[in-house]
Amino acid sequence: MKLADIVQPNWSLSADAIGEVVEGVDEISQCIILIVKTQKGSDPLRPDFGSDLFLYIDKPINEALPKVMKSIVDALNTWETRIEVENISYSVDVGQTTFDIEWTEKITGQTATTKVTTNGAN
Repeated sequence: MKLADIVQPNWSLSADAIGEVVEGVDEISQCIILIVKTQKGSDPLRPDFGSDLFLYIDKPINEALPKVMKSIVDALNTWETRIEVENISYSVDVGQTTFDIEWTEKITGQTATTKVTTNGAN
């Protein structure tokens, strides 16, 4: 892809494909996933970057989920200021939790849902 092929003001390199870029809603979704799945303290240059999601990994699900949801909202409010989180829903399967984060881009009003899946491998 050439620089001239990029049409959206929001773009970054793809985390999934070497040499590709993501733009617009896909770029914001990629940022949301990165923020939620990054453990605070793991980025030495930005120790507060990420979420506290992993603090609750061994807690009972009914105790952990409200705290996890708050952690996700707090992290996105801090690190992804282009969006407003509208709703977070979740589903739990053996060893895996999936969060559906519904959000609105503040400037355009465009809405989208980003799916973030966590499990023992992530």
